[in-house]
Amino acid sequence: MKKNIILSLVCTFILVFATSCCKDDTLTARKAKKLAQKELARTHSDTYYYPLTVGYYECNDNDTRYKLRQLAANEVITYSCERVKQTIQVRKSRRVLRSYYYYSYYDTEYYYDYDTIDTYFVTVDLTEKGKKLAIDSLPEPDKTKDELELRLDFKPDLSKYPEFNVDSIEFPVMKKTDNTRQEETEAVVDVEAVNEDYDEIVVDEPEYSKAEESYCDTIVMNNRAKRNEYEQAKAREHKEVIFVKAATIKIVKARNILSNPNTKTAKAEIIVECKESTPFGRILGGVYEGKRVKINETSYIYYEDKGWTLKEDDD
Repeated sequence: MKKNIILSLVCTFILVFATSCCKDDTLTARKAKKLAQKELARTHSDTYYYPLTVGYYECNDNDTRYKLRQLAANEVITYSCERVKQTIQVRKSRRVLRSYYYYSYYDTEYYYDYDTIDTYFVTVDLTEKGKKLAIDSLPEPDKTKDELELRLDFKPDLSKYPEFNVDSIEFPVMKKTDNTRQEETEAVVDVEAVNEDYDEIVVDEPEYSKAEESYCDTIVMNNRAKRNEYEQAKAREHKEVIFVKAATIKIVKARNILSNPNTKTAKAEIIVECKESTPFGRILGGVYEGKRVKINETSYIYYEDKGWTLKEDDD
């Protein structure tokens, strides 16, 4: 009986020893899925965020304003829009008849004129419902085990090393004296005096009637008033970009695994599914709950001390 027990223990020890010596270096679908999901959690990529501009700002894109109105319908933002006239200078063309002695011909003449266009200024703000889905900045990825071992945040105390107490500038730059400044001032005055020797060119200005001057003044004042309307709106412009939660995702499957035993690398397709979608995700990104996306060629590499890990992108 004792011999049977001893023999059984020896066989068990041999089996465990053989298993530990011969590690299974096959990347299974379950392992590939687990590694990819762990990486999503480490980089906080399992939650998607989209940028949203809030405040008072110019927005002339109709599609963007349409999405803002859709968000307002979901009561995650407040939205209003005002139309502001803007006068801009444009280059125009017209067909003119020109004469050269006894020869007449049509030509294209270019000139500048003022046009009035519509601009749109929107006021966007988060509601209490929307504030619960907003963050100030995107979360930073958690450090990997390799990064922690390297102590990448290590900062030595430089004050205790003599080499850092040496002045980096060996010869200080001399400051300018009052005499040097006086010489430079006199030189500038001399140049200005020389420039006064040139003859002044006088260009005769055309004479306008009082009616023409009044009409021109009216046009200038109207254009200035229209420009002021836009400039005043532009002066009130203020905006801020925040990030709003769009969706949460989860890996549902890893498939079509291709392994290379020579390089101990592998690639797999990852199927990702949206588990939770907010109004921001539906409207800004077109992401709905239950939607699946295929991520091609997720890379893995096998290390003797770590086993299978996700392969980092090459620099």
